[in-house]
Amino acid sequence: MNRRSSPLHSGWRQSLFLLAAASLLVLCAAISEFHWTQAKAMWRVILFFLLLPTCLALTFTWPRNSAPRGQIAGLLLLALLARLALLPHPADSDASRYLWEGRLIRAGQDPYAHVASGSEWAGLRDAYWQGMNQKDLRAIYPPLAEWIFAAVGGLWYDPMALKILVRRF
Repeated sequence: MNRRSSPLHSGWRQSLFLLAAASLLVLCAAISEFHWTQAKAMWRVILFFLLLPTCLALTFTWPRNSAPRGQIAGLLLLALLARLALLPHPADSDASRYLWEGRLIRAGQDPYAHVASGSEWAGLRDAYWQGMNQKDLRAIYPPLAEWIFAAVGGLWYDPMALKILVRRF
């Protein structure tokens, strides 16, 4: 009997996989939910550092004995659960820029024409303009991205809309 196919080896591998999957979800929830992780940078660094061995353990212990469709479904389910665990995490200041520049496009303006802090935009400033960083810069994202920001903001003018579309936090 091959060592890799022995019941002891597969039981150990499955246990490590389940521990890694649970650890991923717990780490995502901790990063997202606990205020102490957001208030102290050292905790964020530690939690993000712990993601590396957790994801490596997931990669190397992923069950390979099921059909490809089952593996894809398992991967998508784990990714969805991790995304849901991270959903409450506060949006980055970039989300404010995306929404505000999309708003400019919906208002028929060219976000590349002036810097965000320019007086030309005074009438279009809102809470998302207040929350964005680097107001002394013009739009830097390519036109397709800007149109996506405009479309998403037109459907739901909230950072949560962007978080649902693209999770980068």
